Amino acid sequence: MVKPYRTMRIEYISRSLNISVKDVRALLAELILERRIDGSIDQLSGVVEINKMDLQKETRYQALDQWSASLVNIHMNLTNTNMY
Repeated sequence: MVKPYRTMRIEYISRSLNISVKDVRALLAELILERRIDGSIDQLSGVVEINKMDLQKETRYQALDQWSASLVNIHMNLTNTNMY
C-alpha cells in the first residue's frame, strides 16, 4: 500500500522500524536537511509534518496506489486459479 501521509507520529515510526525515537528524529532531520523530505519535525507534538505535495507528485502516488491494487488483484486471481 502506497499512501502519502501528511502527519506521522514519531513514536509510530519508531515502533514500525524497531528503532529508538532518538534515532528516528535524527534520521528525519537528516532527510529534511538533505531535502529528501519536504517537511518539519514538531517535537512538542512528537510528529513529523510533511508539506503538501504538488499535483504531479500527488498524481504519481495515486497511480502507484492503483498499480499496487492491480498487482494484488492479479496475484489473488493467479493463486486462486492454481489452487484448483
